[in-house]
Amino acid sequence: MGKTPEIKKRNDELIRRIMLDVQASPMHSPGRHVYIDAVPPLTISEHLVLLQQHRLIECLVIRESNGALREVMAKQVTADGQSFLKNAQNGPVWKKTVAASKTATFAAFLRTLKELTVEAEEEEGVPR
Repeated sequence: MGKTPEIKKRNDELIRRIMLDVQASPMHSPGRHVYIDAVPPLTISEHLVLLQQHRLIECLVIRESNGALREVMAKQVTADGQSFLKNAQNGPVWKKTVAASKTATFAAFLRTLKELTVEAEEEEGVPR
C-alpha cells in the first residue's frame, strides 16, 4: 500500500467544506475532482485521503510509483460521513469541537464532535 500523505496542518473548516461539496454532488464513478477557491489541489487531495481513511467519504486514490499522490477523486459521502455532517451543522457544537481539538488527532476530533453533539441533544431533550 502507498504511503499516507502528511498533512502539515489539518484544516477543519476545509474538511467541512469538502464534505458538503461531496454530499451536494451525485455519486460519480470513478469519482470527481473537488475544487475549492484558493485551496491548492494537493491540500484538498491530502484532506480527501484523510476523510477516506476515517471512512467519511469514498474516493479513488491514484498514486505515483513512489507512493506520492497523483490524483484523488471523490465518489460519495458514507453513512459515517452523513453522521459527521449532521453533527458538523450544529454551529455551537462545531465551534466548540474546533476550539477543543486544534492539536488533537483527527480521530480525537471526531470523538469530540460526537460527544459534544450528544451533550447538546441531551440538553435540548432530543431523543436518541
